[in-house]
Amino acid sequence: MKESVFQPYIQNIDGFDVIGQKYLRHIAKQQGLTYQGAEIAALEDNITPCRYLANVKFIGPDGQRKLLNSKAAVIGCGAVGGMVCEILARLGVGQVDMIDFDVFEESNLNRQIMSTEEDIGRSKTQCAKERVEKINSAIAARALDIKLSEANALSIVSGCDIVFDGLDNARDKLILEDACLKSHVPLIHGAISDSMLQVAPIRDKGILGNLYAGGLENPVSGTPACTAVACAAAQAGEAVKILLGIGDVMDGSVLRCDWLFWSGDVVELGISYE
Repeated sequence: MKESVFQPYIQNIDGFDVIGQKYLRHIAKQQGLTYQGAEIAALEDNITPCRYLANVKFIGPDGQRKLLNSKAAVIGCGAVGGMVCEILARLGVGQVDMIDFDVFEESNLNRQIMSTEEDIGRSKTQCAKERVEKINSAIAARALDIKLSEANALSIVSGCDIVFDGLDNARDKLILEDACLKSHVPLIHGAISDSMLQVAPIRDKGILGNLYAGGLENPVSGTPACTAVACAAAQAGEAVKILLGIGDVMDGSVLRCDWLFWSGDVVELGISYE
């Protein structure tokens, strides 16, 4: 697409050529593009859709374009997974598949960002889809009301660029890890308990068997919203590093952090990816 198509609508903000969504929608209709297609075309011409300006200041227009061309799957759309969906929508990840079989209950309201009082009894994935589309209508959001299993795990993760673990039990986490390893899709593991969060990127070699060697039963613990938000933020950060090839990915390590006392560390698991 020629730059002249965008030129009449560009404004300069902080040294960046920026275009608003109203004009992008007009250009998309005029040129027979999707809204997302118009955003990508603008970024290819070094023109930043206004919604991504703060992103582009950090990752550049090429980084934003890569995110728009990426496909993510979030398995489990509760406390952690729901917050991951929120972050992905604001980052501008182009396609987000949201997988969960559950509905919202009143006890979810303390921590699950996709739930409101009006959503009690509604599908978690449908609520997540609606929320993502309200935040960023350029994103292709899919709600899959299914339970992860050994039978469907491979088909769920196939074709993804990144997968997020928002599951609440170790058995399903191991199933997901196995499917991602077989499909060669990076998995960002996450888990929370009280004020503790645990995050680890998994590429090429499994680690969850070691992390859950003590047993697969979930201990009774609290789940405040701040723990879920911190976990999801760390997961999304690792995903951005992998998708864009920036920073240091915690390959072969796991982040463990307790926000209550601000204690924690990145623990090496003795796994080499070289």
